[in-house]
Amino acid sequence: MNELIPHEHPALTALKTTGDFIKFTVTLGTGSIVLSVGLLNGTTRLPLLSKAYLAVSWGCLAISVILGVIAFSRIPVQIQEGEHDIHDAWLTIPAMIHEIAFMLGIIFLGLALLITMFFGSPADPCAC
Repeated sequence: MNELIPHEHPALTALKTTGDFIKFTVTLGTGSIVLSVGLLNGTTRLPLLSKAYLAVSWGCLAISVILGVIAFSRIPVQIQEGEHDIHDAWLTIPAMIHEIAFMLGIIFLGLALLITMFFGSPADPCAC
């Protein structure tokens, strides 16, 4: 029965899985940026530290998204060339920086949200 199911080379499977993971984190990073912009809608006055953490978060997440796209764009090239090298420098280096920047961006976003939650105050409704 197993002879009827075609099997991919393990390196190709690893490369495709890496691509799926990069797509997942790029999507989460982009969504985090878009949703966190909602903090600036004026309903809450953000503390200065929260604004600073939010700016750092956006920077990290932007770097993560850009490098994720660069790393992901290397995968189709490898598949087309028949090189299924998960340790390719044009894939590995941007992907590692992408993941580190993603984690830092999420951590700083969480800190900004926590500070806003505990130390933020409602915006002045009369300041129109």
